[in-house]
Amino acid sequence: VPITEDPDQPFNLRLQLAAQAGIGLAAGVRFHFRGTQGLVVYMARGTTDINKLKSETNEQYLLSATDVIGSIVCLRNPRRDCLAERREAREAFRRRVRNKMLA
Repeated sequence: VPITEDPDQPFNLRLQLAAQAGIGLAAGVRFHFRGTQGLVVYMARGTTDINKLKSETNEQYLLSATDVIGSIVCLRNPRRDCLAERREAREAFRRRVRNKMLA
């Protein structure tokens, strides 16, 4: 029985839409990169050949893709901090220039 038809599961619009789109399989791969943790969920059609999905080359590909995705997610906070620092430096420079011009 598909999870979307399981009477013990609450209604979930996202799952319903995925099922309508033909998504029948899903797998999650955890990542832990420089203190950032997460889960990448891969989905496939329900008619996909399981043997191809579970092949060594495909599994290595998905693990590598998860590493890339995890590293990108890990960049979010340092990038935000860097942008804030640069914004503050720019504003400080503008204040100094403005004060010199008005002096």
